[in-house]
Parts: sequence; structure tokens; C-alpha cells
Amino acid sequence: MRINLLLPSVLGLALLAAACAPAGPPQRFRPPGEGMRPGEPRGPGMGARLSLFVSPAGKPFRGGPGQPAPMATWFAEADSDHDGIISYAELQADFRRWFAALDTNHDGEIAPDEVTSYETGILPEMASRGGFGGGAGARGGGMGGRGGMGGRGGGRGGRGGGMRGGPGAGTGMAYYPAGAARFGLLPIPHPIMAADEDLNRGASSAEWDHAAATRFNMLDEAHDGRLTLAELNARRMRRFEGVRGERRAMPRRAPGAPESE
Repeated sequence: MRINLLLPSVLGLALLAAACAPAGPPQRFRPPGEGMRPGEPRGPGMGARLSLFVSPAGKPFRGGPGQPAPMATWFAEADSDHDGIISYAELQADFRRWFAALDTNHDGEIAPDEVTSYETGILPEMASRGGFGGGAGARGGGMGGRGGMGGRGGGRGGRGGGMRGGPGAGTGMAYYPAGAARFGLLPIPHPIMAADEDLNRGASSAEWDHAAATRFNMLDEAHDGRLTLAELNARRMRRFEGVRGERRAMPRRAPGAPESE
């Protein structure tokens, strides 16, 4: 008799649990800005990184749910005649506008104190992790020098790639983009210090113009003197895929084993 009284309660609890169970597999949490947006490549785990774009000149563009893709926002700003193409003249003008914004005392140079303001106030995300083997970027990532992100201590911080011979060269380790390279189109951890050719810890207007020309040539893979959003999207996707491939191919270090020098 006691069993008969308990049976309806047990069945009721079972039905209630079934009704509360999820109908399908749990949905993966998406960080802010990871929603599908036009003008950006997509891939697993790329959302947080794609919510920030650092232009070739080093200007940050941030986005979020319901907003345009940050890279598309930069492209529209740089494409001053709105013909869907960024020419060298337009990229140079984009660089010069950003130089004027960074040169707060208008002396024709982005000086060390203005570089520090950029690092700490304009693009603090540049201090995020990166480099070889996931370090903070001092090992080949170009961070270091001047006790911060001077772009020299780890291999000049980005001119011509900023990676001591290329990703993982001679280290036996995978390359993790460092500094601003995590959020842009070029493997340049520090966009300002990479332009510092005379090593005076700043960037003059002439050095800045030369950086614009160098970076345009790096981006113009088709050598046709024009950049399109589709081409730049494809380049950025290849960079993400290349880093993921490096990580997958990286040999795992046994617990307690010393790191490669």
C-alpha cells in the first residue's frame, strides 16, 4: 500500500525534470561583440579579438553587438571618396590624420610621453598576452625596451614583421601575436615604435610617412595599388588561421621540462 502511494509522486517528479531539461545541447557563451556582423571574417574563438580592430596606423576601433564591424568602420573612414577602394594616397592621409591626433603638442613628432599616452590611455589592450609560447611578448614579440612597450627589447617591435626572422623562428615554439598585432592586419606589435627608424624613442612626420608607404606595400598583396575590404578580410582570416595552425602544431612540453631557449 505504501508503494502505491509513493508511485504517483515519483512519476510526477520525473515528468517535471523532463519538462525542465533543455531541448538541445547547451549554447556556447559568446563574448561581447562576437555576433555575426558584416565586414568581418568569422571563426571559432575569434569574437573577443574581432570586437577590437587596430588600423595599420595604430588607431583602435571598437565594436559591439548591433554595431558595424570595427574593421569596416575603419575602412569607410579611410576610403575618403567612398569608391570601395583604399589607395595609397588615402592610406597616407589616414596615417597623417592619426599622427596629428597623437602629436598633442603639435611639434611634428610623436614623442616618448605621447607614446606612453597611446600605450596606457588609447590602446591599453596592447599590453595583453602574446609573443612566443604565450608569454608577455618580451620574447620576440617586440614589447620591452623603455621598461614598457618600447618596441626594441624583443626585436624592434615590428618593422618588417617584428618577429626575429618570423613566427617561431629558431625557438621551436609557436608564435602568438603580441601587442597590437593581435588586433590588426599586420604582424606589428607596436605601430608607433615600429616607425622609429633613428631609435630616438619617437616617430617624426617623415618616419610616419615612410611607415605608411611600407605598410601599404605589405597590405597590397596583389600589387595593384589598391586595397579592398574583401582582400583585407581575407588577409585577416589567414592570419587567424595561421596562428591557430601554429598552436595546433606546437609540440607539447612535458610537465617539469625546461622551456626552449
